[in-house]
Amino acid sequence: MYPDVLPTLSLLKDTYRLGLVTNGNTYPERCGLPGLFAFTIFAQDYQVQKPQPEFYEERVLSETHTHPQEIIHVGDSLHNDVGGAQAAGIWAILVNRHQVRNETSIQPFAEITELSELPDVLAQRAFCER
Repeated sequence: MYPDVLPTLSLLKDTYRLGLVTNGNTYPERCGLPGLFAFTIFAQDYQVQKPQPEFYEERVLSETHTHPQEIIHVGDSLHNDVGGAQAAGIWAILVNRHQVRNETSIQPFAEITELSELPDVLAQRAFCER
């Protein structure tokens, strides 16, 4: 785990409802993140995965009882996380730790290189919506 993950999620947990949405099979408890997430959605439990918009529409939105404009998806895959979320109308932020050049048409709402940048980006989004 990157050193900025636990402090950042711990900080955000008090203000935001955090969830884990993954194609993988890692449980938060197994990777040092117990008690941080209000919900966990594993693609392997369903017949649809990221980046398919149906995963976000049928699983994420329905299970969290939210609308696309109420969610910001943060992930490290331009295609699976950003592209998939955006196809379902969800804002997406790319965590690009290795600063890989984006040569696709997918444009995230924001791009950060460390998770510790996320609180500032979220504060800017809240300010923009007012």
